[in-house]
Amino acid sequence: MLQKRLLFMKLVTRILLLAIGLITLVGANAQKSDSTTTIIFSKVTSSTVHAAKKHKVANNIIKVSPTGIAVGQFPINYERRITENLSIQIGAGLTDQNYIRMTFSEVNDKSQDNKDYPWSDVSRGYDKAPKIYEFENGRKAVMGTMFTIQPKIYIEDDALDGRYIGFSFTQSTYKFTIPKGVYAGGDVKFTGAEQSESEKVNDFMLHFGNQSVNGHFVWEYSTAIGLRKVSGNKYGVSNETSNNKVYDGFIPYNQTLLNYELAIRVGYVF
Repeated sequence: MLQKRLLFMKLVTRILLLAIGLITLVGANAQKSDSTTTIIFSKVTSSTVHAAKKHKVANNIIKVSPTGIAVGQFPINYERRITENLSIQIGAGLTDQNYIRMTFSEVNDKSQDNKDYPWSDVSRGYDKAPKIYEFENGRKAVMGTMFTIQPKIYIEDDALDGRYIGFSFTQSTYKFTIPKGVYAGGDVKFTGAEQSESEKVNDFMLHFGNQSVNGHFVWEYSTAIGLRKVSGNKYGVSNETSNNKVYDGFIPYNQTLLNYELAIRVGYVF
């Protein structure tokens, strides 16, 4: 009987030890599981913070302007963050026919009234060539070049994203060709060799705009007002009917105009 009791006690002891061991093992596994969950949670949080930080520190944008076709400007713009609320944007590209200036040139264009003709004797006649933005008698627009620079101050201290005020200087060179005037049939006919004309436009503009960044995509709209300085050389021609002779050359002209701009740009952030 005593021996059976001793065996029973040993069995109970072993069962208790086994139970304690199992409880300890389960507890250890639970702790490991909790630890693993904490690590995974930490990694997700770290990844999220890293992604947000990566988006926030994007410093560069490359943009194009679909509205540039209206003024005959086709630049590639690059904007770079300088400080938390300051950036600088530069652009360079090509120019072509300026439809806006062509529309309003009749009001502002004084080149036809310029008395600085290439022929010294005014009595020989006035310029018979069309004004610089009148595409008649074979005049055509050809490719020119442009350059622009614009510092921007972002009002909400988040450069590249939000409302801003900017100041820009833009220099655009527009180029044209027109056939040389020759005397034929009692009048000047534009049938000669191509003559090259040009107009340099300097714009000094104050901008008010907003730029919105969404991932790697950005879009921007702005309005601007400022001064425009124009200097150009257009082909001019006249003739004397008494001797059937043509007088021609280039007529310089200068203008100072009030300028207004509306622009939309889209681009890529990196």
